[in-house]
Amino acid sequence: MLGKYQEKPSLPFIPGSDYVGTVDAVGPAVTKFKVGDHVCSVAALCSYATFIVEDQSLLANLTSSQALLVLGAAGGVGFAAVQIGKVCGAVVIAVARGAERVRFLRSLGVDHVVDFTNHNITASVKEFLNSRNLKGVDILYDPVGSKLAKETMKLLN
Repeated sequence: MLGKYQEKPSLPFIPGSDYVGTVDAVGPAVTKFKVGDHVCSVAALCSYATFIVEDQSLLANLTSSQALLVLGAAGGVGFAAVQIGKVCGAVVIAVARGAERVRFLRSLGVDHVVDFTNHNITASVKEFLNSRNLKGVDILYDPVGSKLAKETMKLLN
């Protein structure tokens, strides 16, 4: 390590703050997940480890009955989240800036794309959710860390 990581925990440590994987084993009190389920979450550190032990309340299990809202969806990490959402069969709502990025996301089969340079994100997403008879967003993913996260949290179930 060069000491340039955002956080500077004492050495040795394992970097990484978000992860996706497959459940390898579950404890006797686990009720939400089973071996083989695909999950994702965030951690303060250590997500680049080979195995992670996590409380079930901190994991997201994206399914075809859920809606995923991705901010910064045309960026590298956002794009990966969109792809994961589509593979899981979720209703994917993407937020990006600019017509070219919006066209790109639509070409991927994203269910609803909002160009936040000229649309109100919350209003656009609410209108889309209503058109699909959905109550709200089940998972909000913000790889950008912007003020949009606070605004769009109002859309969560």
